[in-house]
Amino acid sequence: VGGGAVAVAPSRSPPGPAFVKLMLPSHVSGGYWLQAPYGIGEYLPDVTSTVVLQCDAEEWRNVWLVRSANNGGLSGGWRGFAVDQRLAVGDAVVFTKEKGLRLRVTIHRAHLCGGDVAAAEVAFAEAEAHTNALFVTHQQQQQQLVVQQTSSSSPTPAPPGSSDIGAVPPAPSPPSPRPPPPPGNGTSRSLHVYSRRQEGRFCGTAAAAARR
Repeated sequence: VGGGAVAVAPSRSPPGPAFVKLMLPSHVSGGYWLQAPYGIGEYLPDVTSTVVLQCDAEEWRNVWLVRSANNGGLSGGWRGFAVDQRLAVGDAVVFTKEKGLRLRVTIHRAHLCGGDVAAAEVAFAEAEAHTNALFVTHQQQQQQLVVQQTSSSSPTPAPPGSSDIGAVPPAPSPPSPRPPPPPGNGTSRSLHVYSRRQEGRFCGTAAAAARR
């Protein structure tokens, strides 16, 4: 539904895998249309919706434009993100599906990685590591659920005089902290010309200092 109303983002949409897009001229200039990476549409609505791109703790609202089945991309708002992040041809961008209609964005810049091929290799390695970890966690959760269902259906009686009766189970381990983003992710906030001007917060002096 390409020309319909923009839908409301469902907050129950779970986290998902990571996907890579290599920047071409049409992505960073001219029409500023970003055809979606293959597969990401399975984790986003099949109608035109609003998604949020998150990079370096800042957010950009984008239109997820669905043209037909399995054919969608980022339209309105993508230009602002590309301009703010100073994306260039050859940069490799990782889109990680977060809870709700949110995509966490990591940028691997070709000029910092030693070329577009090296940037792509780093980006795909990051996306594969995240996706593999996600599916491993999902499998472990399913296995734990099966064990819990089995144990609840056939409980084992406690031995006489057991001291464990009424004992409080140990608290689950806290989640591992997310590793810091790799070099090349994001830009200085002072350089975010597009969004800063829209919000009335752009400072030319700060932007000039950040470019040095």
